[in-house]
Amino acid sequence: MIMYTQNTGADPFVFPVSRIGNEDDPKLVILLTNPGRNPGDINQIAESKMGFLDIYHDSISGMKFSEYRQKCPWWDNLLRIAEEFGITDDKVLSLEYYMYHTLEASSIPAQSKWTPEARKQLQINKTILTDLMNEGDALIFAYYFGNWEKEMPRLLTYSKYVRSELRQGHPTAKQNEMRRILQSCRNRGLI
Repeated sequence: MIMYTQNTGADPFVFPVSRIGNEDDPKLVILLTNPGRNPGDINQIAESKMGFLDIYHDSISGMKFSEYRQKCPWWDNLLRIAEEFGITDDKVLSLEYYMYHTLEASSIPAQSKWTPEARKQLQINKTILTDLMNEGDALIFAYYFGNWEKEMPRLLTYSKYVRSELRQGHPTAKQNEMRRILQSCRNRGLI
């Protein structure tokens, strides 16, 4: 078991997050660029808060949102919106393009400079996403889409793929957009 202390700064490689949630049969998949937050401020990272409480799990292989959302208001707010449309947190999957924390997406290094584990986890996430598209049941919402669409152009032809129109934006604007997207999907019978 890894021990964490609140006195140490966070190394961005200490709390990797490749995916969170239901990998087997999600109703909603949310694509993100990376876990975000300032890796130098350990108190901002939900995984470190969970580590202090001894409930941090190997999020490389997926953590449950029911635990994660308690320490991450950003996720709790998004999941509340999904619940408005009957999608419970046990039916949501989040996939990260890059598994390590960075303050900004522009800080993500070129793939040639990624750790072997980061490259491996992206491949696993791509396989999960391909399998879900083959099944055709999951709604895929690209909160941040640029890297994902370059890696997986098939997303653009998947009938239940929706990408954010906001390149960047305040979390409230993104939340409102997700609510509109889910309402539109409900109106079209996709969820």
